[in-house]
Amino acid sequence: MTTHRVGIVLAVVGVTFAEGQSLAVGTKPTETRPATTGPATQPAGLSPVTFVVTDRETGRPVPEFTYNYWIETKEGYFKKWDDTWIPVQSPTGTILIDAPQSCSISLGVRARDYLQGWSYPVYRTYVVQTDDTRRRFEVALRRGAAVRGVIRAENTGKPVAGARISPIVFMPPSFTNDPDRFVTSDENGRFELHGVDLGLGITAEHPEYLETRLDFDPDAFHVGEDGSASVEIALRSGPDLHGTVRDPQGNPVEGVQVSDGAGKKVSTDARGKFVLRSPQK
Repeated sequence: MTTHRVGIVLAVVGVTFAEGQSLAVGTKPTETRPATTGPATQPAGLSPVTFVVTDRETGRPVPEFTYNYWIETKEGYFKKWDDTWIPVQSPTGTILIDAPQSCSISLGVRARDYLQGWSYPVYRTYVVQTDDTRRRFEVALRRGAAVRGVIRAENTGKPVAGARISPIVFMPPSFTNDPDRFVTSDENGRFELHGVDLGLGITAEHPEYLETRLDFDPDAFHVGEDGSASVEIALRSGPDLHGTVRDPQGNPVEGVQVSDGAGKKVSTDARGKFVLRSPQK
């Protein structure tokens, strides 16, 4: 069995929680970093807690994912949250975390083919009791759809390379594109995006075109027997915004950043001029 163990050496304290309590908490933007390895010997007063990551529909282990966690006890944080995401490749989908006898562990798991966002919390909190001899939890992930397709320019029909395609997720108070998960269209305009909630859809962005949001529509998505979907997206060009930035004396200002407020940004040149392609209104 392939496992990952993380150990922390600190004093052990007690805490009381309701048995079986599980709380969902919000997600946090992070980046993936190399895995850390726990000590070869068990730290005094700590015991391993086992987490098995599974597919919610099939019950099978998820063999590849990243995880992040923090630990709290009655006295406060035993291990604080940080932005380290640990990659795992395990045929059994197993994680081992060395923790105090009584604590709560907030564990975040992210996997390529599975849903994320407020409706599918990346983080959940698991309560460990002193008298809990199993110290074992299952982390069930819901699989999303794979969306394959091609991006074309609406006015020419030619493929668009370098478009950024992201799944739409619910992040209160609104629905937005997931900034942590996206793919880029190739030279033929083709892309493949995993872990999509078809009920929410996807977005396509490109510096020279207007952002296109494709919500679930039976006429837009063609879902196959394997649950994957195929789609064609036409990107529309908007009017370009030309301008010049000057100081109070009327001199052009170089290096000023101009934005449409929706993510597109350009900087002024040596003459203070800029061109913002297809800005969002």
